[in-house]
Amino acid sequence: PFERAVALFGEVVRIGAAVGADLVLIETMSDSYESKAAVLAAKENCGLPVLITNVYDGSGKLLTGGNVDSTVAMLEGLRVDGLGVNCGLGPEQMLPIVERLTQTASVPILVNPNAGLPRAEKGRTVYDVDPEAFAAWMKKIAAMGVQAVGGCCGTTPEHIRRTVEAVRGVVPFRPNTQKHRTVVSSYSRAEEIGKKPLIIGERINPTGKKKFQEALRQNNIEYILEEGLRQEDSGAHILDVNVGLPEIDEPQMMERVVTRLQSILALPLQIDTSDPAAMERGMRLYNGKPLVNSDITVGEDGFAPGDGAIYDVIGSQTTVGTSLNRFSYVLSDGTDPSNYDITVEYGQLNVINRDARYILTMTPASAEYLYDGNEKSVEGFVSTAT
Repeated sequence: PFERAVALFGEVVRIGAAVGADLVLIETMSDSYESKAAVLAAKENCGLPVLITNVYDGSGKLLTGGNVDSTVAMLEGLRVDGLGVNCGLGPEQMLPIVERLTQTASVPILVNPNAGLPRAEKGRTVYDVDPEAFAAWMKKIAAMGVQAVGGCCGTTPEHIRRTVEAVRGVVPFRPNTQKHRTVVSSYSRAEEIGKKPLIIGERINPTGKKKFQEALRQNNIEYILEEGLRQEDSGAHILDVNVGLPEIDEPQMMERVVTRLQSILALPLQIDTSDPAAMERGMRLYNGKPLVNSDITVGEDGFAPGDGAIYDVIGSQTTVGTSLNRFSYVLSDGTDPSNYDITVEYGQLNVINRDARYILTMTPASAEYLYDGNEKSVEGFVSTAT
């Protein structure tokens, strides 16, 4: 169904691009998975800018449970050119959502409310915010730091004309700013890396686990799902997913496990594989923005496994992952290894920057802890088990 949606959206995108569209505007999306399908279709079928606005309810939720933080993380991970909110609410009711968008998003923000909340009157649907009141609210929204305003259901040309008069030349235009947040997400939950220790559940991993290995060989997905539920109940923030065994089709198994796990769990997932095809499949079908744990290296011609580096697809300063007691490390992007003391004590990897404060500790087996560090010093550092 997901790939079918991508294909159908792709047909529309190709037609629009062929007749001279200036950009792709995806509107009124109330589901994060559908949003991802539409964005992928746009990215894969044209070179136009891609903007998307979602529908949130009064509690700041999508119809399928997503919130502003999880939606922004996923969409920015997909490299949309702008995002925001439309429909569902009037401008007054949108204020908390707009405020959170300005706190989390780094790309331009679009806000297109309805003309208030709809009601039935003599068999007709009417809206309760007139053009003058609508424009006053939109002036306030524009001053909050968004980059584009407009209208949705119930708005008329007069609503838009009054809004233009209220905003243009009155509210100074401010480009959005980089928030420098590293966030991973599921369809409904976001975890920001750096503010607090995060526990990553490592039980969905065949290393040293005979029962789990047998479950993979027997295609026992229910056993894998039970492991995921147990870790969620035990307080994990992120769930590692490693299904690699030499004798199985890892890309196919990764697809099955990721799609089934995300149907019953709210935890963000960590895609753990050294198989480029399995990583691509898992990430493509994942309903969110995953953390990636791998020893895949990115070369000039794409993936080139073999030299022990990590491809950090989420753009974070640090990507951490291990379930073994032996460690190797590589400093990428020209970071000087002499700036770091890297030691292993009692199966624990310690990374300390000599010019800054303590950065992180990584422990093997069932959990990993990631601590806030000096961003400039940490940037480009990656580590992996061997």
